[in-house]
Amino acid sequence: MDFTTDDWEFRLDDTPADVSISTNEELLPFISTTKAWEQYSDPVIYETDKLIRDWISIMRKNSRWCSNVYRRKYTMSMIFEQIYGRPYDQKIDAKKTNKMQKVLAYYSTRVQTGGSIDRKKYTKTIYTISPKRVDKPPYSLRLRVEWLAEQGKIPTYQNMRMPKDDLEPGHARNPRTDKNMQRRREQARKIYVERYKGR
Repeated sequence: MDFTTDDWEFRLDDTPADVSISTNEELLPFISTTKAWEQYSDPVIYETDKLIRDWISIMRKNSRWCSNVYRRKYTMSMIFEQIYGRPYDQKIDAKKTNKMQKVLAYYSTRVQTGGSIDRKKYTKTIYTISPKRVDKPPYSLRLRVEWLAEQGKIPTYQNMRMPKDDLEPGHARNPRTDKNMQRRREQARKIYVERYKGR
């Protein structure tokens, strides 16, 4: 499959795109695991990653957005509506949820299990988007091939490694921030236990 042309059709369905190894011989040394091939050929991951990168690239032109961490906090449904142009619909979009969460975590500096956005409390997962993360290679391996081509680079074992899904809810990418989050969580737990002790 040649994804560098416009001669292909993107479809959001349950069937992953077929990947013919024989027609991707140049990528064989660098995408050799089943998990990597599945990620490379996943249309939802590819389209979501592409839309999120385009959205961040536009948003980071706004200096106020970049400099104020509170302006960069979103729930998944908030970002979904901005990149797809319609509200998130659980009935038809549920199959995208887990994949989109992984992509969003990749472009975040912090993932919270709840919190406030514009002084409104949310119990849903909140992502603090990083404007600098789009300078990193795309999450989607298929999109990464295009990204490398734009820079005149060829895929290698090093630059085509699977992205790490290591930023879980309740953690931050910066070790100091992560430590502070854990400390505040522990303090809140102690206050809760003390308040309701003996009830």
